[in-house]
Amino acid sequence: MLRTAVNGLKSGDINAVSLYTHDGIELVKGKAEISTGIIDRLKRFNISFIYKKDNSINISMLYDRNIIAGLHKVLSCFIESNGNNAEILKRYNNEEVKEFLRVNNEFGTGIAYGHIMRFYAEKMAEMLGGRKNVIYDFVDYRRKDNYLIFHMINTCCMCMAAAANMGLDKETIIDAGIGTMLYDFKMKTMPFSYKNSALNKEESEKVKEHTVLGYEYLRSVYGIPSRSSAIAVQHHERHDGSGYPKNLSGNEILLLSRIAAVCDVYDSMTSERQHRAAYNPEDAWDYIRTNSGVIFDPEAAAAFLKTVPRFMPGDIVELACGKHAVVSENYPEKPENPDIILIEKTGENDIIVLKIEKKSEKVAAEGGFQIVRTTGKIR
Repeated sequence: MLRTAVNGLKSGDINAVSLYTHDGIELVKGKAEISTGIIDRLKRFNISFIYKKDNSINISMLYDRNIIAGLHKVLSCFIESNGNNAEILKRYNNEEVKEFLRVNNEFGTGIAYGHIMRFYAEKMAEMLGGRKNVIYDFVDYRRKDNYLIFHMINTCCMCMAAAANMGLDKETIIDAGIGTMLYDFKMKTMPFSYKNSALNKEESEKVKEHTVLGYEYLRSVYGIPSRSSAIAVQHHERHDGSGYPKNLSGNEILLLSRIAAVCDVYDSMTSERQHRAAYNPEDAWDYIRTNSGVIFDPEAAAAFLKTVPRFMPGDIVELACGKHAVVSENYPEKPENPDIILIEKTGENDIIVLKIEKKSEKVAAEGGFQIVRTTGKIR
């Protein structure tokens, strides 16, 4: 499947992945044929691209889109209601409530957000299937104005996958998921953090309060484990002690918080914000690698660099030989050397010339086919 700009869609194209809004409403079903009506709907919701069916590009989403949509629904409700359990009960029927409780080994008719977070974290952990060699290279549909929910969910997806690649047990992976689903939600109380320019010194200090405020609130939410809520207060701590709020260092920072810190920075860097453009994936990836053992825990950074590849499938890259190519597939054992498809421009069309399977040792050693940088991406 290939990320394709909405303006470039044609009637008859096939949507490869179910597309949901930030609050979990389905806009386009997977495998749906694109029509002018669908294109108009996407434009009304300011959706800039979809994943069009294309067998030459392989993307590893890891998680079922219906589960991710459900997570969008509950997080949207949590943020809108400021964690009011009575409000969440209005969004689900009795059978859904029973299922949330069953996963938590509880019975009755009342649920808390903690029940629902565990439900989704457990479903996501099941999809990882105990594997220790997973890769995650899905790009979501966020915009600047709905950044927060997408940011927390994508950080959650990366964090759980990285924890799996570290060989952590299922309960620990679930707790990593629960913690990163909500770790940054108090940023919503910091309106100037979304302004169109860099923060001044006073604002920067004020924003730091979101860590403690988030932790204090999550500790009061029934069903959220202590090491999950700790992610909220520790995700800005740094390996060398240069972080906040307590200048913790090394193993003073809990393991799940160390993993979350890496995923949080990468997702923030690769997101367009009001005050800056998004970084290219390889620039953010290189930043994590360069700072492994400095501000990031080296074990957590290593797991992340194996989980999230340096280049995203579907992006156009420049090669050392001067040619251009499309990234077609990534592999966890070679996160810097994806399969690529060489392309040449002829007028308005991209002509596919040759597929280069960079996962082979021989081809990866060919200097001319080494990727220099990303030159084009659709977001």
